Amino acid sequence: MRYHLALLLLACALPVQAEGLYKWTDERGVVHYSDYPPPTEQKSGVSKLNKEGILLRKGESEADKRAHEAELVRKKQEQEQRAEQLRYDRALQERYRSTADIAAERDKQIKLLQTGLRTLESQLRMASAQLNDLNNEANKLRQSGKTISDGLRSQLAEKQRLQNETTALIQSRRAEIERLRVKAAQDMLRLQELNKPAAPASH
Repeated sequence: MRYHLALLLLACALPVQAEGLYKWTDERGVVHYSDYPPPTEQKSGVSKLNKEGILLRKGESEADKRAHEAELVRKKQEQEQRAEQLRYDRALQERYRSTADIAAERDKQIKLLQTGLRTLESQLRMASAQLNDLNNEANKLRQSGKTISDGLRSQLAEKQRLQNETTALIQSRRAEIERLRVKAAQDMLRLQELNKPAAPASH
């Protein structure tokens, strides 16, 4: 028992031998080899070699680390995009049986938007006509040298605001209709690709 305890104490007292070698280049360009890694971080990175001097792990410089991290980010983004595409494809096939279904829904949504668009266009024509009448009234007052009342100025500002807001809404509604058309076209093309029969395997 005492013999085994002495051997254990002796083993603990002996210095631990490092496995393999470490290689690095310092800031002066001097190459170092050591049984132990350098005490401070090296800009060029630290390579690990086995006992025979064969490279096990190449040291990474700061530029290498940034490039490696950027590559990891790129791969992660690609994986997320593929996963998102799979989810989208699955939802597309579950929702529509054919491109005709996509076209029918597109037409239904566009019809609703066009109804609202016609209402906005009617409101714009009315607001523009009222603004034109108010401007004519203000011009007559100016030509006759009379002062434009605060009430007329307030009406002019209000009608101008209404005209601008309605114009913006009309532009937004038209853009939404165009987005629907583009998206429907993309969905139809994708659905055709997904539903395309697989090519027979060649022998």
